Parts: sequence; structure tokens; C-alpha cells
Amino acid sequence: MAYAEECAKEVIHGVARGCKYVRYPYWYSTFLLYRVFAPEVLDFLLAFMYLRPIMGRKDGATLSKIIMELPGVKNIMYPPNIRSIKQ
Repeated sequence: MAYAEECAKEVIHGVARGCKYVRYPYWYSTFLLYRVFAPEVLDFLLAFMYLRPIMGRKDGATLSKIIMELPGVKNIMYPPNIRSIKQ
């Protein structure tokens, strides 16, 4: 998630540099490499994170849910400006 202003700045910088494509955030490029060269690895990792329940948990929680339950992770992943509704 990013603000529209941040995305617009990246697009403008990309146009000024003469880029055909602009990726934001930058770490997305690693997913692109996996998608092109090893799609099965990416499928496995995403299924492991979001679909498969962790053994030993009675609630059937996935790894992504367990990570989000760790103290302080929500504040990092979802800062207050994203969690609040602006009108």
C-alpha cells in the first residue's frame, strides 16, 4: 500500500528517466524474477504464507496471520495513517 502522491512521484521520475515501466515499491522486482524464472517457487511460497494452516494450531491460522499477531508487527505493516479513515 502506498499513497497516490508517492506513486505519482515515482511515475513522473520514471517518465523523466525514459523508463517504459515503473515498479513501486522496489522490492516487487523480486516477485517478478520468481514469476518469470521459477513460478512454482512463488506459488509454493504464497500458498505457504496465505493458504496452508500451521500444524498444531487449533484455529487453523496461516503463517501470515501468526506473523501479524506478533507484538508490534501491525504498527510496522499498517502505520496509523493507513489504519485511519480520512475524509
